[in-house]
Formats: sequence, C-alpha cells, structure tokens
Amino acid sequence: MAEQKGPRIQCMMKDFGPIREGRFDLAPLTVFIGPNGSGKTYAATLAYLFGESLWRMLTTGTVITVHNEKSPEGIIIQANISQEPGQVTDFVKESLLRYFGRKSETALIRRRSDSLEIGVRIEEIPLQIQGIYRRKGGWLWSLSGFDQLHQRLARLVIPQSKPPEGLTIAKVFRAFQEVIGFPPETYYLPAARAGLLQGWRALTAKSVQIVGREIDLRHIEATPYTGVTGKFLSTLAEGKPPYWAWQEEPAIGTGQSAVNYLLEKEILNGYIDWLSPEDPELMLFQKGMRIPLTAISSGLAELAALDFYLRKGILRPGSWLIIEEPEAHLHPENQRRIATLMVRLVRWGVWVLCTTHSDIILHQISNHLLLEEALKRGHQPPEGLDPEWDRLGYDEVGVYLFRLEDDGSVIERVEPEPGFGIPEDEFVRVAEAIGDETYSLIDLIEPD
Repeated sequence: MAEQKGPRIQCMMKDFGPIREGRFDLAPLTVFIGPNGSGKTYAATLAYLFGESLWRMLTTGTVITVHNEKSPEGIIIQANISQEPGQVTDFVKESLLRYFGRKSETALIRRRSDSLEIGVRIEEIPLQIQGIYRRKGGWLWSLSGFDQLHQRLARLVIPQSKPPEGLTIAKVFRAFQEVIGFPPETYYLPAARAGLLQGWRALTAKSVQIVGREIDLRHIEATPYTGVTGKFLSTLAEGKPPYWAWQEEPAIGTGQSAVNYLLEKEILNGYIDWLSPEDPELMLFQKGMRIPLTAISSGLAELAALDFYLRKGILRPGSWLIIEEPEAHLHPENQRRIATLMVRLVRWGVWVLCTTHSDIILHQISNHLLLEEALKRGHQPPEGLDPEWDRLGYDEVGVYLFRLEDDGSVIERVEPEPGFGIPEDEFVRVAEAIGDETYSLIDLIEPD
C-alpha cells in the first residue's frame, strides 16, 4: 500500500468566476460540495492548471546531472531548471483561457468586481505563485520561492532497491513529486462524460490520425474540445500509460485488485476496453458479450473511462484523479460503492479530488473515517469493510463547502469530527426542508 507524501498545497482565488473568495488545501482525498453554479468546477480546474504549470516547468528543458557521489540512500542527481518563473505564469495565463473556454480574462471576473486573483502556495518549499488581473491594467504577478526550489532540486536522492536497478525517468519523477507535491500526471473526468462518449468516433483525435495514416490526408482538427475535455478524449484515444511510467512495470497488485473488484465485479459487472488500438471504440465486455457504450446505461458509461484508465495502467500510484459528480446516474447502492472505490484509490497511492451533490457519497466517506478510528481502538470492522483498503485517516481528507450567497460563493472548510465523522449540514438542511413541507401537506389533507 502506497504512503501519501508531499508538502501542503494551498490554492486560493478571489472574484474568480462565481467565487467571491476562498482557499482550500489539497489532501489525498479532497471533496467539494455545494449548490450548482457555486464554483466547484472552477476551483478543481484551477488546481489542475497549477499542477500542470509546475510540471511543465520541471519537464521542459530540465537538465539532469548524475553525481558520482555514493550514498547508501541511493543515486544522487541534480536537476537544473531552464525555464524562468515568468514562463510559468505565461503558461498559466494561456491555460486559463483555454481551460475555461474564454476569449478574455475579463469574462472570468466575478460580476460587480474589477479584478480577479488566483494563487497557489506550497508550504514546505515555500513556493508561491499569485496573480491579479484587472480589467484596466492586465496581469500583475507575485512569485517567490523559486530559489528555494532550485536549491532543493540541486541534490535529490533517488532511492535504490536491492539489487540496484539504475536510474529511470519514473524514479526521477517520483523524486520531483516529493519536492513539489503535485502528482506528475493528472486525469480529469469531466461532468457529462457519458454524453461525450456517445459520439466517440466523431470526437476522438485517434480516429482522424488513423485515417490520415491510411490515405495521407493533411492534418485535420478532430474536435473543438480543448483543455480538460480535450485531454480526456485524447487519453482515451491513445490508451497508454504516461510517458514517465513507460519504464515501470504495470501497476497491478493488491491495491488495483481491491479497486477493480468494486468497479468491475460489483458495479459494471464486466470491464471496459476497446476492440483494438486501430479500432478504439470503447465496449463493455460483459458475460461473453461486447456491448457498445451507446447501448449501456448512462450510469455505467459515466464510469467507463475510469475502468479503462485502470486496465491500461494509465491511472497508477502517484497519479491524481479529478472526477466531477462520480454519482451521476448511479443507484444509491452504487454511489456508496464509488465512494469506497475513491478511498481505495487513496490507499493505493492515487490522489483524488471529487465534486459531488451526493449526501450518500459524503456519508460513506465519513464511515471510512470512523472505520479508521475503530481499527485504532482495536476493534474488528463491520462486515463489508476491508480493514486494510477501506480505512481513511482524518489527515487524509479535506471537505469544502462552496456556499452560494447573493454576491458570489465563498469556500468554507467542513471539519470532520472524531467520533462523529463529516458533518452533513448542507444536505440535512435540504432534507429538513422536504420533511417540513411533507408534514405541512399531511396536515392539510388530514381530516379535521
């Protein structure tokens, strides 16, 4: 079971989209709750963007020098970053428009405001990137900690197993990850992914690449989708692990088995794969049948990409999964299972951030916190909970409420309570309103 490591990472935003003000810390399992239109997707996409920016800085032109110095801890390397901090902010500016589908930053400023502010801080380095965009004046950036980052990368120890296996790009990426905190590869499963997959052949770039090879066509823009949606579709079309992991063995083991069992045996009752790399139409293989995604339920189609990522070794320990509304179109029992699946991903070493409107998912995650407490007190878990893969520590989860107000939303941390779990006030409020309405109606129809 992989241990979750990395410095504390905090993202902040002000007057950004629908968000008036807020900040959140990324945890191994981060959960966003709140009404529609309160900014959960904005915040998740911004965190993804910052992670992409930092890794772009480290992987574009970084020179690795292997030291002759011998160490019982492993191989000593030095990473020299060629990109300047300003190039990182240029990538952030460019990606903001692309990921949010805007032609100008002014469209991202909250109504009634003249500016927006975004930022990320990695406490351990400490490294900070903060940008303010004004309607009249453009961008003003504040950056700090890059010298400290260079110093930390000047002497990295790459652990060696016995016998030594040598230096691989995967090991270098793992070392980078421990320094900057963000996982080296992020996979974003957007909302309405089942609908995107309905037009699989028309939307994927892979199909255009195949035609181009066969009849030597000029390059064609396969799809207007960019940003997280474009990456989602291209990842499915390629079906390959991240390039940094090519030298690693397939990430199959007890952890993946624990995840796959829930997903394939108890939810999908089958597995997702394509027919072949040359014919990348996704199918549900179930009880000897091959069923196109267009013919399966929308709930199962929503989870198709996740199963495909796992089977192809795309999602693996050290990756980061951002998933919007994992409960979409799922029966309540499967909502419970998908919550447990996310906990098992965390135990396996995957970071997870989810946005959800499901009180069932939140309640089930809370149960996994209580399981950890019970196990620490020496108790046996109830039937159906695995003591190794279903436990979740209070320091491994961060829950944030996006509270919608008249002039924009604010982000508030929901603090789990030992012995109780995660407060569900946001959902209880709705349940109480329904109950009050029910009693009022019963009073009306009861005979005098």
